[in-house]
Amino acid sequence: MSTTVVYETRFLPRATVTLEDDGSFSAVIDNIQGLAPDRGPTAEELADGISSLEPVTVTALTARDLVDRCMLGLSAAARATPGAAEGVKAAIEMLWVRFRAAAAVKGALDKLTDEHELAIEI
Repeated sequence: MSTTVVYETRFLPRATVTLEDDGSFSAVIDNIQGLAPDRGPTAEELADGISSLEPVTVTALTARDLVDRCMLGLSAAARATPGAAEGVKAAIEMLWVRFRAAAAVKGALDKLTDEHELAIEI
């Protein structure tokens, strides 16, 4: 039976993480201000485990890969957002978005570990 937790706290995006029956993970990252991609995932992104850009939805075999794929999905969604800024300021802003999203996914994985007494390594 799959197990799902939602991690939502002030100043972070909402992260919904599921530990699937086969031991793989999936995550949905939403509530990210200014992210509005105008396309779906490319074939390459789908092969990388990114199944949606709005909201960012990914799958992975390990918790570490889950965090990495969430970051790839966020970057893809940002690139697919019309009118997205470029340059140093935009790069710094994207770093902050990725940092906050990674913290949210890590929080969800910790919650999954604590609430369901699971041993998950990141």
